[in-house]
Amino acid sequence: MITDKENMAGAERREGVTVAWKHLTVYARVKNKKLLSKTTTTYKKIIDDVTGIIEPGNLVAIIGASGAGKSTLMGCLAQRMSGDMLVEGNVLINGRPATGVNTRGISGFMHQEDMFRGSLTVSEHLHFLARLRMDRRTSSAQRTRLVDDLLRQLGLEHCRHTRIGAPGPGRRIVLSGGERKRLSFAGECLSDPPLLFCDEPTTGLDSSSALAVVRALRAMAMERRRTVLISIHQPGSHLVELFHSVLLLSRGRIAFMGSTDEALQFYKLNGYECPSSYNPADFFIKQLLAGSRTASENETDAEKLCSSYLESDRFKQVEAKIESEMKKSSLSSQELRIELKLERRKAPRWLNKLFWLWYREVLEVARNPHVQTIRLFQKIVLAVVVGLCFAGTLTLNQKGVQAIQGVLFMLVTENTFSPMYAALDYFPHQLPLFAREHASGVCTRLQFYISAIASMTPILILEPVIFIAVLYFISGLGMSLNAYFLSNLAVILCINVSAACGIFFSTVFTSIPVAMAYLVPFDYCLMITSGLFVKLSTLPWHVSWIRYLSWMMYTNEALSIVSWEQVSNITCETYRADLPCLNNGGEVLEKFSFSASNLNSDFINLIILYLMFHILAFVFFFFRSNRIS
Repeated sequence: MITDKENMAGAERREGVTVAWKHLTVYARVKNKKLLSKTTTTYKKIIDDVTGIIEPGNLVAIIGASGAGKSTLMGCLAQRMSGDMLVEGNVLINGRPATGVNTRGISGFMHQEDMFRGSLTVSEHLHFLARLRMDRRTSSAQRTRLVDDLLRQLGLEHCRHTRIGAPGPGRRIVLSGGERKRLSFAGECLSDPPLLFCDEPTTGLDSSSALAVVRALRAMAMERRRTVLISIHQPGSHLVELFHSVLLLSRGRIAFMGSTDEALQFYKLNGYECPSSYNPADFFIKQLLAGSRTASENETDAEKLCSSYLESDRFKQVEAKIESEMKKSSLSSQELRIELKLERRKAPRWLNKLFWLWYREVLEVARNPHVQTIRLFQKIVLAVVVGLCFAGTLTLNQKGVQAIQGVLFMLVTENTFSPMYAALDYFPHQLPLFAREHASGVCTRLQFYISAIASMTPILILEPVIFIAVLYFISGLGMSLNAYFLSNLAVILCINVSAACGIFFSTVFTSIPVAMAYLVPFDYCLMITSGLFVKLSTLPWHVSWIRYLSWMMYTNEALSIVSWEQVSNITCETYRADLPCLNNGGEVLEKFSFSASNLNSDFINLIILYLMFHILAFVFFFFRSNRIS
């Protein structure tokens, strides 16, 4: 299908990839949680001792009823199993044991549910994938030519500049189901994988769109001599004709593997003849479904077919082919190693991938401006309201001291709570798409994490700058240019630490409500130890350590220092000697247990907390993404 000869250097020397599996059994780990007793673990058999082989140039369809194990078998062959699965038996690639890294490196995987960055156009999506997945030696002209060829061949030329769209509140899906499936297929074709797995590629499509997708898969198998395996629930007769072979699956066992005609003949020999006008796939599933009912008089029909297949000549042929592949591997292992090296491309450089991931995230933010616009508007409105409340009160007298500290504390709180809770939803929302792209080799965990944080940073700088500018102008809080710059720096660090803390909690807890339940009391501890409500030097020893984790305290102290350090005289209105009177900025700092010598350490501690939260967040993100991959 793909005709870019320069990009496919070495393809002529490839003989394709043969996938085989022997005595493969897959168990699902089931945890039985009981209220007053220990949690027990049991194993449910999903795939039951299956053997088979798929050779290059073939489009093979796994056909079976719902729950037959189609997706599980495909995931096992593709080495994309979750941690809750236990696998016994062997999966072979060109006669040798398959490993997760090697299999994923030479294969593509089309998922049943399509996931895209909805704000990107069709063309942009493919160009980004080309940058992230293709050989780094491929020139820009070759990438562009390949993308154009795929758009034309898959009938996507007319919507190349159309945004993909995404489901969800305030969003809409722009592309049709068939166009999304073809776009997903185009993304896998970019790396020209010798092995392609497709999980239910026709689900949700009309007959015309389904036919177009299956034809494209067949063309890829035949013209490029690729090995293509798909799972499909109930294909029409016009689709069955396109399959080179079918693998009939019933309750985790293979009922037959071979061409459609061979399957019909096998069924006939076992007493199940398909009517001439009947769709073969419907006929197969009808018999397989009979054995899937737990309380049916026909319960043993499918089991009879599975047992009969194991005794058939066709099964013996499959076993002979597998033995031949294994012997071929042992006799020419050096040649096969060279062959697999040809399949491994030079991946894009790490920093280049990081740049394109960041650029894609920035486009996502820029093309969904409503959230950022609302947040900026909210900042401006709050700054105006707070500024008007404090206007005329920020004078250098005893009443003004309290007013100024109130304004500074508003700067801290407004740039702590809002960004912290806003960040809770970011990674849970992005995690499913990341897991899929990570499994496909698009990005590493660290690349994804850094690009996500880098794309969030500009708005986390712009928000406090606007808030401070509006608030200082309206409230009349006068200060030097240096003090104004340091105030901006302190608040920028504060808002970024707050967002980092929110991200940390979002990676620790799988549920946002649970994360908030723990985050709220944590926030109260930070606020109480910020220095405004309680004099820090009077805190009891058993809670005084909390202030060292409070970026609100560090920010409040830094803002107080830059506001009061240069103040040498404060008017004392009272004439009573027994009432306290603060005469200069140093005494104000002393009142809150702040020290002017701590300014540099406050900034350093804010940076340390920022790095600490992100490092911890990445560690939890790493393990959490492992569980769902």
